[in-house]
Amino acid sequence: MVVATACGGAAATSGANQVAPTESDATATAASPSTLTSEERAMPRPEALGETDYAAQIARYETACTAGSARACGYLAAMLDNGWGAAADERRSLQLASAACDRLDSYACNQLAYMYQVGRGVREDVERAAQIYAAQCERADAEACLHVGIMHRIGIGLPTDPVRAVAAFQRACDGGDALGCSSLGYMYQVGEGVGLDAARAHEYFRQACDRGDDIGCFEAHR
Repeated sequence: MVVATACGGAAATSGANQVAPTESDATATAASPSTLTSEERAMPRPEALGETDYAAQIARYETACTAGSARACGYLAAMLDNGWGAAADERRSLQLASAACDRLDSYACNQLAYMYQVGRGVREDVERAAQIYAAQCERADAEACLHVGIMHRIGIGLPTDPVRAVAAFQRACDGGDALGCSSLGYMYQVGEGVGLDAARAHEYFRQACDRGDDIGCFEAHR
């Protein structure tokens, strides 16, 4: 999945076989939240697993996906994309993510957007990735809003628009995404898309730090 930040003026994209979608606490339970079963809520996310857990957990995802769980299908897609617990299979990963995203599972949609963004299992299409992220952001998916903000800030997949970037980072931060808060702090720190405001920058960096973001902690305490 994409790991990116607006802080320091840089955005980085993970390469092949990197972590699957990293969700904030707000989006980790969201398909929207009301649509997830208790079993789906209890499923560990792929990126939270240790290597010794991969084989057993991918079998559980497979079973739950076959039984109709869109969330399990999204998790299975991430496992297959990364080759965790089974041979990497980008094509099947894409199929699983696409089908689960059609059912509006947030994790699957972010996985699908990532695959279009970097061209995994499909031809690279950043505009399509942006469309998926934007649709998910409108459904209050904080992680997707983070990516919308990054894309607007650097002009990849969406028009360069720092004001819209700020708005998207705000939605991400409000939804619980730590990187959204640190990115928003950066925008206030440098006055990009918003008025220069050191106090507000510090507050958003503090929020990011409280949610475990290292950049937020560095900026909040320097």
